Amino acid sequence: MVRLLLCLVLLLSGCFATVVRGKKDVCRGHTPNDNPLVTQMTAELMDEIRAEPDRLFPPRFAFGTATAPYQIESGNAATDWAAWEKLGAIQNGDRADDGPQHERHFSEDIALMRGLHHDTYRLGIEWGRLFPTKEQFLAEPPQPDPVAYQYYRDLLTELRQSGIEPMVTLHHFTLPSWLASPPIASPAGVLEEEYPALLARFAAWSADAYGDLVDLWITINEPGAVAIGGYIGGVFPPGHFLAFDEFTLSHERFADAHAQAYDELRGHDRTDASGDGVAALISFATHNRLWLPIDAGSAKDVRGAKRVRYISNLLLLDAAVCGNFDRNFDEKLDEQDRVNDPRLKARLDFIALNFYGTGWVSGADLEPFRGIPNIINPASGRVHSDFGWDVAPETLLPVLDELKQYELPIYITENGIADAMDTRRPRFIVDSLLAVSSAIARGHDVRGYYHWSLIDNFEWASGFCPRFGLFGVDLTDPNRARIEREGARVFREIAAVRSVPDALRDRYVYGAEGLRCK
Repeated sequence: MVRLLLCLVLLLSGCFATVVRGKKDVCRGHTPNDNPLVTQMTAELMDEIRAEPDRLFPPRFAFGTATAPYQIESGNAATDWAAWEKLGAIQNGDRADDGPQHERHFSEDIALMRGLHHDTYRLGIEWGRLFPTKEQFLAEPPQPDPVAYQYYRDLLTELRQSGIEPMVTLHHFTLPSWLASPPIASPAGVLEEEYPALLARFAAWSADAYGDLVDLWITINEPGAVAIGGYIGGVFPPGHFLAFDEFTLSHERFADAHAQAYDELRGHDRTDASGDGVAALISFATHNRLWLPIDAGSAKDVRGAKRVRYISNLLLLDAAVCGNFDRNFDEKLDEQDRVNDPRLKARLDFIALNFYGTGWVSGADLEPFRGIPNIINPASGRVHSDFGWDVAPETLLPVLDELKQYELPIYITENGIADAMDTRRPRFIVDSLLAVSSAIARGHDVRGYYHWSLIDNFEWASGFCPRFGLFGVDLTDPNRARIEREGARVFREIAAVRSVPDALRDRYVYGAEGLRCK
């Protein structure tokens, strides 16, 4: 059981196809296990998608890539993840400081973006880098580190000057060390009662500092992954294992933190940086997978899969859209829950979807999950990434089918593949963008696609083994040379013509599997 839970740690979320309902209906609450399932993989669907005619993406559809500051920068010492590294918690003893060092090469990296025909780029600003001490943060007004402040200012300015729309994330896994200091229990990070107010203060400061350059904001990245890694699997800070009470409390803290940060961004960012008439659009990044029962004929596996799907796909979206927070995750709203809470509801301008495919669940009497989730199923028969995840781009469609009930536009804010040999990435990009194009043709309001990632990065507990970059990074080179992969050339060709040409569909096949990263 432990091994299976740890497999879930990096990416918690999933989805089952559901009857499309209006927002009024979804806000009444989900009755237990009320959504029909997709009970098998859908490889045939990808064949259907590949046979569809070539079509242009909509005129304002945005192509870009995504990164996170801790994963590509060095020098983020005043964070909980820097402390976590020192405890020997990272595969191969890897350290983020030995990574791409984007802070020294951001002009070079922006040039790569221009060469890939980027319309947009998702990045983060590191809270602990900007405010290494609590005293600096709580000063009136807050007193950021001047070098860090100017670095992000210069980065955002150069993106704007290059015609690239920035999407900025405030909390992407890491927290300042004065708010979270593993492995000790205090300060307790997101479990602290003051965490929502502190994130809201950071949001207000960020809007004041950078709002003239930023119109797209993400408050929190993948809160479910933070919770599962930190309080169930024990491989993210603070490293607690099967701490179910902490796991459930963290979700409520995230719901409140997002809502309060949303309000501060809305109140402080009054500048329309892009000139489109909108000063700020705000979301949090949800990570949804197509969760499947290991055995579709097992009622226990089906029940567990539905519960995992509910927790990871719907719980926090219900809070931000409807104001409904199910405190015990039992798929019902009753007297102990927050229902139609005005402090939570109507705080989502778009859905930011991080999508990486499928997950699998074995039924178990394990609350609140009612099942044991696992990202890997060797019996699926599919091509795998270096993480062992199934390569199944077509499962984007049932994931989007479920999200349609919220009646919000969608940006795919992460989608990528760990593939150090670049033998599967070219075909993966072709199939993924064909799936996006097909989804739009089927009526889904998808506004943009951000490939994860522009460059190889520090992939959290797995260190540098997983290689997600369109560009490789030579970590042995003091200059950290960027090395173009075939996947980058495929992305460039699609973005340049704003369609997936017929010639690309048969150019690539899924090649041999390479490394296997933990």
